[in-house]
Amino acid sequence: MNSVSPGSIRTPILEKAARGDNGTDADVEAAYKRFGEAHPLGRIGEPEEVAELIAFLCSSKAGFCTGADYKIDGGLTAGIGVK
Repeated sequence: MNSVSPGSIRTPILEKAARGDNGTDADVEAAYKRFGEAHPLGRIGEPEEVAELIAFLCSSKAGFCTGADYKIDGGLTAGIGVK
């Protein structure tokens, strides 16, 4: 069995975090830019990127991949030393 651990991905949950207490007045894209700057890749991820990883893990091409957690977080946890 494998698991996938996404980081900051452009989803409704991340949008809610980006809006914070500002609600509809929040500049969501500016918040995404700030969030992205914390990642070594310099941006947040897209849902399609996570979906592509999951599709690969479900395919026969990943037949020898097992028992692992795949972090898809733009290098964020590696950059801050989290294991």
